[in-house]
Amino acid sequence: MAYRITLSPAQNEELRDRLRKEKKVKIHRRLKCIEYKSKGASHQDIASVTGVCIETVSHWIALFHEKGFEGLCGLKYEGRRFSVLEPVKDAIKKQVESGNVPTVLALSDWIMKTHGITIQESGLFKFLKKNFLLPAKRPA
Repeated sequence: MAYRITLSPAQNEELRDRLRKEKKVKIHRRLKCIEYKSKGASHQDIASVTGVCIETVSHWIALFHEKGFEGLCGLKYEGRRFSVLEPVKDAIKKQVESGNVPTVLALSDWIMKTHGITIQESGLFKFLKKNFLLPAKRPA
């Protein structure tokens, strides 16, 4: 669902105030997302500027609609989120160790073809790094 954000003058003032005072980068990016969306920016443009994926932008906007600034600025995580790759971790490890996938992009293609899981290259890179499974190099 595509949300539009129309801020009242009071909300605009609160947004400017929060942006000026916020020291946590994670929260500041969320606030910038709302600022850009209120000015009519596309999800793609917001994702590019804030350095997150489009799904994250959509999530932040929905969160703002549901819970306002308090919900958006609260980093309350309920347990660890498990990666969609966790069930195929052993297969990925074997593939990386075999040397058949020289790059993260090649591994991403292999995962899609073999397991039907689509994952962005950056997300796969983080998963590999976290699990000490990096292939030889990442494409430029």
